[in-house]
Amino acid sequence: MENKVKRQHIVSATYLRKFCFSDKDKDVLYNFNKQTKEVKCTQPEKIGKINEFYETIKEEQILEKVFSDFERKYNEIFDKIIRGVNFLNQEDKEIISKFISLQFLRTESTKNSWSEIPKILLETEKNIGPNFKKQIEDSLDSEIIRKRNRDFILISFEQFSEIINERKWILIINKTNKPFWTSDNPVTLYSPIKDKFRGVGLASPESELYFPLSPKYCLLICDPNKCKSFPSAVESDEDNIEFERCLQVNYSNRFVFSKEKEFTLVEKMIEENPELSHINRASVRRI
Repeated sequence: MENKVKRQHIVSATYLRKFCFSDKDKDVLYNFNKQTKEVKCTQPEKIGKINEFYETIKEEQILEKVFSDFERKYNEIFDKIIRGVNFLNQEDKEIISKFISLQFLRTESTKNSWSEIPKILLETEKNIGPNFKKQIEDSLDSEIIRKRNRDFILISFEQFSEIINERKWILIINKTNKPFWTSDNPVTLYSPIKDKFRGVGLASPESELYFPLSPKYCLLICDPNKCKSFPSAVESDEDNIEFERCLQVNYSNRFVFSKEKEFTLVEKMIEENPELSHINRASVRRI
C-alpha cells in the first residue's frame, strides 16, 4: 500500500540538512520565528510542514513523488556542486535547476499569490458586476487555490528550470566566520535596478538569483551576457554575507534558518520594518 504524506514540507528537509550541525547524534539547526521572535533548535524533518498543503491523502500524490525524486537526485550530486560549477555535467545542471525551480514554486508565498489579486479587486473596485464578483469570490476558495497551485507547479517547474539552467552559474564561497542563512523561501531574486512599477523577473537581464547551498556555499545565477566575464567561483566577504542574509529575511515568510543561534540582523530588520514579521504578507499591491 502506498504511503501517503499528510504533513507536507514547504522547504525540502533534504535541503535543510545541509545547514545542520550534529547535536546528540541528531542533525539540527536553529530557526528564528519572525512572528514570535523565538529561536528554537529543531530537526529539519520537523519544521516547515503544513497539512495537505499541495495534495490530500485521498489523491494520488504525484507532486510529492516529484519532490522526493529530485530531492534524492540533488542529495546524490551535492558534493559535486560545492566543488565548483565546472565539475557539473549537463545532466547535473538539469537536476539542480529542477530542484531549485521546485523549491522556488513550493512555498507559502507562491500559494498565497493566487489570492492576492482577487482580494485587491474585491477591496478596491466598487463597480464589479454581481456575476464577476461571484467568480472572484469563488476563486478564493481554499480548495480551488490548493488545486490551482499544485497544477501550476507540475506544469511550470520544468519551464522555470530551463531559464535557470541557461543562465550563468557562479559559486560563492564563504570565507568568513559568519554562515550563510536560509529560510522557508530560500530562492531569492534581486535586481540592482529600482523600479516600483516592475517586479524582479526570473529571466530579466537585471535579475540575480541567490540560492544558499550550505553555511559555506551559495549559488548566484545571473544573466549570461551581463555576467559573461565573471569567474565561475568567487570568495565572499562579510558584506556579501550580510547582503545574502538580508535577502533571506526579506523573502522568508515565517522562518529564517541558521547553524548558529545568532539572529541579530533579523531582529534589527524587523524593528526597522515591522511588516517583515507579518505572516503571509502581500507581495502585490495596488498602485
